[in-house]
Amino acid sequence: MKDKEKNEAKNKGSKSNNNNLSLWLSVISLVGVATFAVLWICNVRPQSVVSLDSFVGVATGLIGIMVTFAIGWQIVNAMELKSKIAELEQQKAQIDTLQQQLEGLASVLKADIGHMMGLIALEKKKPLSAIKYNLQALYVGILTSPQYAIYVSQDLQTLTELISEIQPCRMKKEHWEELKQIEKNIKEAPLFSIIQSQYDAIMSDFYKKVSYEE
Repeated sequence: MKDKEKNEAKNKGSKSNNNNLSLWLSVISLVGVATFAVLWICNVRPQSVVSLDSFVGVATGLIGIMVTFAIGWQIVNAMELKSKIAELEQQKAQIDTLQQQLEGLASVLKADIGHMMGLIALEKKKPLSAIKYNLQALYVGILTSPQYAIYVSQDLQTLTELISEIQPCRMKKEHWEELKQIEKNIKEAPLFSIIQSQYDAIMSDFYKKVSYEE
């Protein structure tokens, strides 16, 4: 995530530098053309072959004026384009923020579903299923934004309580493999290192009590 943000910031900086360079080059070109036009009209070099008394001189003057206006128009367009780009980047930032908020809320909803399924499993006297659902909720929790970290702490506490209450038993192999896959996903999550020591202690107690049927 950090690398992506750095790349986006780098690209924005590059675009901004290119836009500024184009604008300054246009300004320099306009100033240069205007300067030469003024010098020519003021007849700074009387020995010049081209003058306003001839058709070629008038045509050259008109061309110079048109070029000046064309460059000026490009500068105006460049300034408008730069303003539009800044507006679009601001809107993109707002959309990205909204997307992150929606993803966080969706993750919280998924975690809540895991909690509810765990409670239902407990009511049906299925503590191993309850542990599995709470592990799923924990996995969702460590994928969310930091403001939802409280859910992770609650899940760890719930798992500790559930495991302390179960008796030594065996799981069906397919359920065991499903649980191991959830655990693998948890360990591969970017934020797993934050809860690793506590999580490993909890699951160590679990594996002391639970094995799978051959």
